[in-house]
Amino acid sequence: MTFRRGSKAADIAVRPIPASQRMVLGIPLDINRMEIRDFDKLPGIGPALAQRIVLYRQWNGGLMTVDDLLKVEGIGERKYSVLKKFF
Repeated sequence: MTFRRGSKAADIAVRPIPASQRMVLGIPLDINRMEIRDFDKLPGIGPALAQRIVLYRQWNGGLMTVDDLLKVEGIGERKYSVLKKFF
């Protein structure tokens, strides 16, 4: 994207912020764009649960709300209460 101000032009690159950086900055994560490796970085989520979340999302056409995490095997109320603050 190029912007002009008078005779000067400036190129500005706009890219999505990776999930790991969003976590550090306290920016809410996009639950439907995260990959297995992103979920794996969340507290209480290992590779197997991360894969179940992504598979659930694929089979159901996405997660409509963060509450849908409760439908994934291995996520109960306690784990959900920790995770929901990231979304």
